[in-house]
Amino acid sequence: MGFSWGEADSVLFLPNGRIRMRRKLTSAKSVENTHEKSVWTIAWIPTMKAWPAFLLTGSLNEIVKFWRPDELAFWRINADHFLGVVSMAVHPPNVIAASGSIDSLIRVLDVDTNVVSVTFEASP
Repeated sequence: MGFSWGEADSVLFLPNGRIRMRRKLTSAKSVENTHEKSVWTIAWIPTMKAWPAFLLTGSLNEIVKFWRPDELAFWRINADHFLGVVSMAVHPPNVIAASGSIDSLIRVLDVDTNVVSVTFEASP
């Protein structure tokens, strides 16, 4: 059962680490054990000419994971933080994403290469 970003009705992150996406007028599809610890933040990268849509999830296990939302299939991981990831943002035209964590770091990464291009550090 696949669906596109435009058909997604809602995304739920359950305390047990599961992701549940609801489609309009249909039942939910879910993935278990998405992260070892609680998911605190999500971001969408919309479909573009050369890219499918992606769902990014950030967790207290210091990891950002990339998912293909049409299948809820895991695609890639970025584990550059030292403490839990609590915020994310994306800039679709340039296909970059930023993640912020409790370690007081904001990391900007290129989604294509999964390489961190800039790190901002703030006082705790």
